[in-house]
Amino acid sequence: MITVKALRAIRRADLVFVPVAAPGRSSAAESVIRAHADVEAVPVVFPMTRDAAKRDAAALYKPSALGEKLRSVVESAGPWREILRTDRAGLPEERLVEGIAALSCPDEYPSTLLLRRRSR
Repeated sequence: MITVKALRAIRRADLVFVPVAAPGRSSAAESVIRAHADVEAVPVVFPMTRDAAKRDAAALYKPSALGEKLRSVVESAGPWREILRTDRAGLPEERLVEGIAALSCPDEYPSTLLLRRRSR
């Protein structure tokens, strides 16, 4: 399922990143994109597993929804080697915030928080 607004945004994009469980596999997200939009879909591997040791990355869309709890939620799921927040992605006023500063509650609604796990 996809909203009309999301579909319009995807159709305007040059490319779209889609999550897949393993290299070479397709995903439900990719199937939806390919069925409704003629856009390049770039697979990004996000292991779909409950085993935390096998998950090495995470993405949190709209981190502002967590408010002041953002930092504690992210830290409880860590440790993270890299933390990067993108505010207003693709817009002229796009801003990148790295490290611990990225865990402050973003003022921007259109933000994405990317996390990479530390080696264990």
